[in-house]
Amino acid sequence: MLDLDKLFDSIRDKVVTIRSASAYFEFPQVSVRCDKDKTLRLCIPKRLVSQFTGQELDSLSDLKISIRDDEILADRFFSAEEGVSLLTAPFGRFAAERLDEALVSVAKSFASGTGGALFNGEKFGVGGYSLLDASDTGNTVAIDMTVFPTDYFTDRVLTNFWMSLPGDIRAEKSSLTNAAALSFVSCSLGINLIVVTSDNKLLLTRRSSKVGLNNDLFHISVNEGLNKSDLVNEDEISLKECAERGLWEELGVPRTPSCISRLNLADFFLVRSQFQFGFTGFARLNISEAEIKDLTAIDKAFEIEKFIFLDWTDDDEIVSFLERGKTCFVPHGYYAILKILQREWSSPLGAFDNPSNL
Repeated sequence: MLDLDKLFDSIRDKVVTIRSASAYFEFPQVSVRCDKDKTLRLCIPKRLVSQFTGQELDSLSDLKISIRDDEILADRFFSAEEGVSLLTAPFGRFAAERLDEALVSVAKSFASGTGGALFNGEKFGVGGYSLLDASDTGNTVAIDMTVFPTDYFTDRVLTNFWMSLPGDIRAEKSSLTNAAALSFVSCSLGINLIVVTSDNKLLLTRRSSKVGLNNDLFHISVNEGLNKSDLVNEDEISLKECAERGLWEELGVPRTPSCISRLNLADFFLVRSQFQFGFTGFARLNISEAEIKDLTAIDKAFEIEKFIFLDWTDDDEIVSFLERGKTCFVPHGYYAILKILQREWSSPLGAFDNPSNL
């Protein structure tokens, strides 16, 4: 058996496991509900308007990024009296100034359409989560989550804000003991799928230079965030819908059992470097490498620079590629690959799930 723990050393401080299935989660074991009584949408406070040109302000208006007296638009996450101060208070001195800098920087990217900031659609942030004991009588749910409506602008601002914080603060606040209480800082929740084709090829990607974060780096097959199209009723969100949508939008795989033979969730994790939560997953397709290359997908041209196909039956080829490219991978993509390989190859992980610094 292969020891994948050594490969994990390069990202040990960047990604942490919150809950893993012993094999794989069935989709009903992860419950995700939308709490529409909570929202978080940032805007540009009037005190910062002087830092933008008239053309930039017009562009922001077209994107529904508002100019207001305060920083939060249509917000029910914080009280009106406390406002954005509750958002910055946990992060020490100068956090408010850092948030201002993030607001201006990200708003200018949206106004100019640079750094992958092309539109301001709706998405979901993480309102909170509970880890449940599935062995309890009658309890079939392992992870119970709530999410709240937000938008891409808010997500970008808070990611920029988080990455600007001093390293010691990020390390403290992203520990397992603190992360749950600050989950609202993560205005994104995504599924990271490892895909294997019908002719046993592991599909990896290289991200496009057009995307805003982690551009030009190697990544997993599909990385898709939850949005309102994944609502299956008034407040229930389907992770299965999100995974299938990701396969369709990024690879062009039709959402039918004849094309997708297997689809599983595996791990719930936190990207400490960006404070974003996500799930790993595994998909087996009834589609070959050649067929994948010919499929047309909505997001392929924008998000994917190239495909990399590795022999799924050749562990030496895969490990060699991961070893050579470990500094050129999106950290949570690298994490997802190792976690799925651990299951599929029955490889011991040692300290993989128990970083000593947490």
